[in-house]
Amino acid sequence: MEKYFNILSIIKNLIMKEIREKVVHVLERKNYEVFISTGCFDVAAKKRNFLLLLKILKNIDSFLPSHATSLKALSFSLDAHPFLIGRNTNYEKLLPGVVYERFEIPAMNVETFELVLENEIPEIWRDRGGRYIEIDPIKLKVARKEKKLTQSKLAELVGVSKKTIYIHEKSRKRASVEIVEKIEHVLEKKIRASATLFRKFSEISRPSGNLESYVEKKLKTLGFSVSFVKKAPCDAVAREKNLIASEIEENRRRLEYRAKKFESFLDFIKCKGIVITNRFKVELSVPVVEKRELEKIETKEEFLKLIEDF
Repeated sequence: MEKYFNILSIIKNLIMKEIREKVVHVLERKNYEVFISTGCFDVAAKKRNFLLLLKILKNIDSFLPSHATSLKALSFSLDAHPFLIGRNTNYEKLLPGVVYERFEIPAMNVETFELVLENEIPEIWRDRGGRYIEIDPIKLKVARKEKKLTQSKLAELVGVSKKTIYIHEKSRKRASVEIVEKIEHVLEKKIRASATLFRKFSEISRPSGNLESYVEKKLKTLGFSVSFVKKAPCDAVAREKNLIASEIEENRRRLEYRAKKFESFLDFIKCKGIVITNRFKVELSVPVVEKRELEKIETKEEFLKLIEDF
């Protein structure tokens, strides 16, 4: 049985590697710079100031809430857009030209992702309940008034409640493909919208451990907004004009293992960086500050100068 599960794991990893290689090929053809990682994202892609964070999965249903929290927190901190790129769900292969969703993060196959990069945004959302399309509230309202229909009359003709029409004229929401097609048939106008894919999240993760908790408290006292990230090339991001990514480490061997990836990531996102340790120093291309040194810093300007002067 163990041998069977090992074979399955090998196959899954090979499929994910194949998906990742296809994604990287697509991105490079579109002139994106690419950074390969592991953890909450597998591929970062950048073109000018536009940043994507991509998680590669065979089965998008294996994506967990904790993964989503980390990916959204990092996306928020770096002003990036997260996507899941996969091959299937528990029930079906991901369909081309269709967008799925896991914990608010858009998910799709490689072919659909390539369409998105070409600005051909799909309309169809798919989940276990069926297929959905976003309704453009302005298009709906204008088309209804052009037909001289009240919300109640349109609802009656379509076979939905007046409240349903009211809600869709108030804000951009999804409705089943069948309902959208009925509305468009009655109004003789397209009222659908492309899927909203490039989202901004306001997710903030909390620190773990005594050192991270201290760093959060200290940086907030200095006037920074701080978000912590799990399973990423950095442990925390302090939002400033030039973002500051921080590696916070209590274990020397772990820092030595992670340092190269941290430095490479800083170079990729063009971000300032600092390493904060408990009681040790190592030689890196960014300043390494012990907790007792951080305790002596009293202003944001002093902290920024420490990084600038390194």
